[in-house]
Amino acid sequence: MAPRLERFVSPGKGNGLRATASIRRGELVYSTEPLACCVSNRLARDVCHHCFTRWMLDDTAAFSTEAKLTSSS
Repeated sequence: MAPRLERFVSPGKGNGLRATASIRRGELVYSTEPLACCVSNRLARDVCHHCFTRWMLDDTAAFSTEAKLTSSS
């Protein structure tokens, strides 16, 4: 746990984190890998479920085998 954060239990709400010292604007408070993530049903056929990159389909390509990736930027 970061030295300036503490874990607490809020009755009826569950676990939380709170600062034990002032936090400066722009300061990174906490960072971790996501436990789980998923693609919404609305985007399920538009993005890769592993890296979330948007698919660009060839008009004749089968979605699962011949889809080509493209950057969204």
